[in-house]
Amino acid sequence: RLLKRQEEITPKVQEWRETLQKLKDKSDRASAVQLEVDEAEDRLSKKEAKERDLVDSFEQRKQERHQRRTAKREAKRRKREELERTRKDPNASIDVSEYMSAQDKDRLYREENQYEAHLRKVEVQEKRAKDFEQQIEAADVMKQELLQRRRAAQDSMATLEQEVAEQRTQVESDEQQTKDASGEMKDLKKRLKGLQEEWAQATKPKGPGRDLSVIEGEIAEQEGKNQELRDEGAFLLGRVELYERRWDLAESRVKKLEESAAEPAKATKKVERPQCSLRRPSDPMLMEYRDRLELPEYSNLPRAFNLYNDDQARDRKQRKRYEEGVTTENNRLFARQKALRENGNPALEAIEAQRQARATSSTSPAVAAHVPVGFMRLEDLRVKRAGAQCIVGQLASELDHTTLRFAAAREELRRLGRQVGQHTGEAARVHSEVSDRLLGTLDEAASENLGQYDQARQDLMAAAEEHRSALTRTEEAWHLAELLCERGAREHEIAAEGVACRAREEALTDATRRLYITAARAEATGSEAVAGACRRCLADWDGAEPRLVASRAACGAVWPKALIAADGLDQEREMQDGLQTILRSEATRRDLLEAELVAPSEARRAFASIRAATSAVAAKAARGAGAAGPPPLVE
Repeated sequence: RLLKRQEEITPKVQEWRETLQKLKDKSDRASAVQLEVDEAEDRLSKKEAKERDLVDSFEQRKQERHQRRTAKREAKRRKREELERTRKDPNASIDVSEYMSAQDKDRLYREENQYEAHLRKVEVQEKRAKDFEQQIEAADVMKQELLQRRRAAQDSMATLEQEVAEQRTQVESDEQQTKDASGEMKDLKKRLKGLQEEWAQATKPKGPGRDLSVIEGEIAEQEGKNQELRDEGAFLLGRVELYERRWDLAESRVKKLEESAAEPAKATKKVERPQCSLRRPSDPMLMEYRDRLELPEYSNLPRAFNLYNDDQARDRKQRKRYEEGVTTENNRLFARQKALRENGNPALEAIEAQRQARATSSTSPAVAAHVPVGFMRLEDLRVKRAGAQCIVGQLASELDHTTLRFAAAREELRRLGRQVGQHTGEAARVHSEVSDRLLGTLDEAASENLGQYDQARQDLMAAAEEHRSALTRTEEAWHLAELLCERGAREHEIAAEGVACRAREEALTDATRRLYITAARAEATGSEAVAGACRRCLADWDGAEPRLVASRAACGAVWPKALIAADGLDQEREMQDGLQTILRSEATRRDLLEAELVAPSEARRAFASIRAATSAVAAKAARGAGAAGPPPLVE
């Protein structure tokens, strides 16, 4: 059932991933369309400004032509009136050209040609004006289309972001279901394997009767050893009684000597006790838990690491005691055996004869099998598994606490980032309000003084545009810094972005200073409308200065806290990674112990051999490393 569920979920997850990729592509295309819209608006604004200048110059020339035409019409009207007066005269039918000189005729011809040329120029200018008006109308239509496309792109981006969030939530829930199903399937496989092994053991045919002669020989050997131990115990008890009697006799003699040789000076004599200096052992893992915590390399470690080291130290001490006990027991047995051989014990000779007979007669590999050094009983495995389970629980609890601290540190960093965004947004709004008010006033002044060129106004427009571009770059830099805080980035990334933001702020301050100086200069040299706009701009800057200083001071107070929070978040992240590594190691160790508990004897022997080889390699590496520092947390 779980496999079928996994097969059903897998194509859905793939389809959702493809949908997310398509949504990402659509978002990229929407961003590209937004960039095209911004570029088109910029080109349109430049073209409108250029066409506005052309229209202004055309209107100025048109007004001049109108004045000239009016003057010419007035002159013609006066001439017609004079002609009307002359018509009433009977002598008015005289041809004036007959009485004009050649110079007057030439001058009249040139004026008529100039008049016709002016008429042709007027027709050309009127045609160009109509063309400009058509272009302006087309540009307005294009601007409306671009604005509609921009609104459509923004709506599409909002819809795509909502769909991406929904798809991401759906993918996370499906991945969690897949993970749960995989874990459940793994548990079912483990149970199925255990049931199959039990079924195989239950249905396994019984073999022939076992030869009990080997067991009888071992029992006889153990009985001989027990008798030898009893004899040796009786001998040792006799020796103990002898030593006690000698001790009592020596104690009575010493007391008598002390009483007879006592002197008054000895009563006041101070007995100096030898000072024993605690020497730091070569292996700190052989010390007790509290003594080990006094060492500098262990005092600063978290409690989870110290508990893990203590568990490793207990294993090492137990292994060392086991090896020392095995060595002592082997030495004692070899010494007894050598003594018995020298004395000629008949029981030992009989046991040796039986052993040689079994070695020559038996060919079964179970007789010659030998228990490895690291072989552990089922009780020892259960105890170790319980210890490993306890360590895994403690590490998991510590990891949960670390996760909570990590979430709290990340939320604190986000809060500080939002505060930085609020302060910088307030400063940006103040800058934008003053700049927009200045540009609006300058546009009104330009519409009032149509056709007049003003150098002070042009300088102010250039300074305002520079200030607006610097403000845009500063807003983008601080917005990126806020996004880094929101995402929980590394401390060095946030610090580098802070340096970039300070550089942008310096550029904005320089642009503001240049705008202020230009406005102060234009107030003295510009026209009356431009001077009034400059006075309002200077008053706005003077009134906005306290708000800007307060916003910058608040941002400067919050930004170091954000860096400290980012540093703490990095430390919590490193701590979480280290605990996850140790938890995986301990979980693997626990799983191996559980597997060894349910494994057959041959597999447990193989585990013991592997454990002995690993311990030998670790001991050799520790001897090669010397006392350079504490042993590694994960062996």
